[in-house]
Amino acid sequence: MENALQVKAATYPTDKREVILRAAFELFCQKGPKNTTTTGIARAAGISVGTLYKYYPNKKALFLDMYELYFFDIASPSFDMLKNLDKPFALMEFFEYVVDATVQGHDYASKHIHDIMMALIHYDEEFKRKDNQCKLKLVDELLPFLSRLGFAAPHIREKLHFTLNVLELYAHEVAYKETEGLEYEYIKETMVKFIGNIVFS
Repeated sequence: MENALQVKAATYPTDKREVILRAAFELFCQKGPKNTTTTGIARAAGISVGTLYKYYPNKKALFLDMYELYFFDIASPSFDMLKNLDKPFALMEFFEYVVDATVQGHDYASKHIHDIMMALIHYDEEFKRKDNQCKLKLVDELLPFLSRLGFAAPHIREKLHFTLNVLELYAHEVAYKETEGLEYEYIKETMVKFIGNIVFS
């Protein structure tokens, strides 16, 4: 029954859906997942609870889509950089931009909210699947930009997927200062070299 409702919800306009998701995320940040109610989300989105349920049959379905919106908001600086980049360009400088853009994206939300999101991924199978789907979707959306820039290394999809996971770990450390006493500039230099090596190996 839930799947049928979700299929039906997918037929509604996506612009209203985004209004709902952003209202949900705002409340999620303010109150946490347990205290974010469908009534509060509907009120913040300027719709009735009945209308909300036309888009989302339950709070978890809404939070899963909210996570996807959050994920791609984090990725948006990298996308913006790639969209505006033209050949010729300095290769190592390009990789440095990628590293910086990944950190910039992680400034999107507080460490507290990011930790909640990561906890959901680690302890809930549906959120884990959603995270994996988002990562593969991001890779597939990045590939045309990289192809336009001349990246055609063997197994580039697999390399990009692996690189994104490593970049995510690096961005957590830098954006949220998770470990004191680390020389982040050294780590950044290492990351830039790592990306260059994996792309061209």
